[in-house]
Amino acid sequence: MTAKIQVHLPTPKALTLGVWNWIYSPKDAGTNSCDTQMDNSVTIQVPVWVGGNLCLRNSIKVQRPIYVHGWLNNATAQAAVGSNSTPVSEAYVGTSCWYLNNPVYNPCRVDAGSVKTNVWASNLYNQSTGIPAGSVFNGISAPPICWGPGDCAGDPIGGWYSVASPGPKHPCEVASTSPAGNALPVFETPGDTLVNESVPGVFNLTPDAYDYTCKTASGELSWNRTTRTLTAQGIIYIDGSATVTSSGNQPVVYKGWGNNGACTSDGSCQAVLFLSGTFLNRGEHLCAVAGSNDCDPNGWDPNKKLLIILTRGQGGQLPVGDGVNVITNGATFQGGFYARYRIVTGQGGWVQGPLVSGTETVVVGQSTTLAFPPLHIAPLAIQQPPGAFWIDAPFDFTG
Repeated sequence: MTAKIQVHLPTPKALTLGVWNWIYSPKDAGTNSCDTQMDNSVTIQVPVWVGGNLCLRNSIKVQRPIYVHGWLNNATAQAAVGSNSTPVSEAYVGTSCWYLNNPVYNPCRVDAGSVKTNVWASNLYNQSTGIPAGSVFNGISAPPICWGPGDCAGDPIGGWYSVASPGPKHPCEVASTSPAGNALPVFETPGDTLVNESVPGVFNLTPDAYDYTCKTASGELSWNRTTRTLTAQGIIYIDGSATVTSSGNQPVVYKGWGNNGACTSDGSCQAVLFLSGTFLNRGEHLCAVAGSNDCDPNGWDPNKKLLIILTRGQGGQLPVGDGVNVITNGATFQGGFYARYRIVTGQGGWVQGPLVSGTETVVVGQSTTLAFPPLHIAPLAIQQPPGAFWIDAPFDFTG
């Protein structure tokens, strides 16, 4: 006997990319000290959101709209927001700002004449003026990351922990290593059903000694050390921590399934890697598009190929308070990061892509230009809870 059943897709919701085109550093400790501090010689060419007080040091230059809820201190002669010839279109500084040992201005003022603040903005807002309708600052907030059961209102099925494939409830359907007998990704400790970092150790996504393959009907996490290719497709969930490190001289390129791996159309190659623990890039060049010996900063379209790594934990392989580190031996990453705790890209590290902290700060110490093409399409998993499919009553019975 057979019958037909109409299966309906989850009810669509309005998607807001907002924060995924920003550096988002929301910590506000409520003290008279720097909540977010940015160092070294970074030119920031994406919008910046700071939830507390901001200190810019060395030769940090912010060249896009910037929101600072508290005060702003340009602590060195080279640190600046905008420039005299090219002011940023919008800036919000909630209270005061000052530059070196010059007077403190409360409310903050644009640098002009005898007023020395190293802040140049076509439109400067503060707590008194408020933010007008149509401002780029409207609608920017922490994204609703739905890790597991109970994390998000309106989540009918237990978060992305329950949906991810490969993941805790959807293990590898095709699995192998070469040479045989090496470690495959472990998504959950057998018998455990909680989001609790139960998987011991730290899984190396790019091991030197072997290849691995893990596929399901919906996604894949696989590694080929010969071609230095990491295949990441769909929603992947490891209830633990991960790292990337290998001794090869060439960059690691990640890819997905779209266009037979060519990833030439919008949304064709998207992956979200959920980690209940932390992530460390220990000297690897992890790229969407490779150049001669590193990522190609000019050849990447994140709307066609995008890997977002999200971390929920802190400490462990990292200092306490850190959820993501890209800091050692020239480590680079071309993709996006979300961390419930701190994101650190220090000296020797470089990231091209969105940096979003859920509750803490983004520490930008890289010595380069921080810029990436704007996103207009991104995976649902970084924007909303998983939706529930629903069905009608069976019909057209035959036998």
